[in-house]
Amino acid sequence: MKLSELATWRFEASKAASDQARTLALAGLGIVWLFAGPFYTGKGDTSPSSALQLAGAALALGLALDLAQLVGRTIALEVNYRRENREADPAEDDPTVSGTPGVALISGLFFYLKVVALCVGYGAIVLYFARATF
Repeated sequence: MKLSELATWRFEASKAASDQARTLALAGLGIVWLFAGPFYTGKGDTSPSSALQLAGAALALGLALDLAQLVGRTIALEVNYRRENREADPAEDDPTVSGTPGVALISGLFFYLKVVALCVGYGAIVLYFARATF
């Protein structure tokens, strides 16, 4: 891997899946708010079902994990980039570097935890609708 490739990866670190997960989390929170909102705004008498509460908590956790993934990946990439830049041979224009295993570990860990939280959140929404329908 070249230092320029590391720098490019540092700026373009695979955002598509995280962007979609973030959109799904916000959409899920919108669904939860649509059905539980009257209670929280004082316009409803009954408290939201436990399924909606679980969905809201899981989707909010998914957003928090998304933020942790972005911040953790950014910090790990920055640390690795600075270390590799410092250790690089100044005579080489684009030196080969060792890679970024820590970045992949941090990013992957938070990403998969975020996916699990989204699955739990949407599972709870499906459960809420199943109970309301049947």
